[in-house]
Amino acid sequence: MTKTRLFFDIEKEIQWLNQMATKGYRFIGKSCCTYEFEECECNAYVYQIDKRSIFDIKEDDKYINFLNELEIKLVVEQWGWYYFEKSNNGKPFELYTDIDSRIKYYMRILPVLAFIALINISIINSHLTEPSGPWVLNISVSYVSNIIILIAIIMVCIKYTKRIIHLKRQLNIDEM
Repeated sequence: MTKTRLFFDIEKEIQWLNQMATKGYRFIGKSCCTYEFEECECNAYVYQIDKRSIFDIKEDDKYINFLNELEIKLVVEQWGWYYFEKSNNGKPFELYTDIDSRIKYYMRILPVLAFIALINISIINSHLTEPSGPWVLNISVSYVSNIIILIAIIMVCIKYTKRIIHLKRQLNIDEM
């Protein structure tokens, strides 16, 4: 079975993959925004997604081998996003449990979202100078959709920035 979804919020994507697993669908692959699933036992697997830095490419094999030793399997890698699967043992599945690594995790995601936002801003700007269709009620569909995407990205960036600030405060409190 395939499902097409577009996510900017990695946490919502993780939540959705885990909801699919609770319904008895194992995540087996991804191509752009299309997810592939196969039927499985309900709640058999749990998922996490990691964004790796382009500077960690040399370390990726070590990282994946380390996770394999922990019985965490790489399902797919797409554009630096790593989708991991683990058999569900009833315990929470987190790749990053300490505050420092969680801060770094969100810091790796923010530049990607900022890049996508810049692309959308340039598309919106080009629509202002040269409007293009398709048109519905004399409104450019691609113009409106890019504005909606930009707003969604900004909201996720704000959410992750707040999360980073909260984690840094927590880190400072723990150090006292």
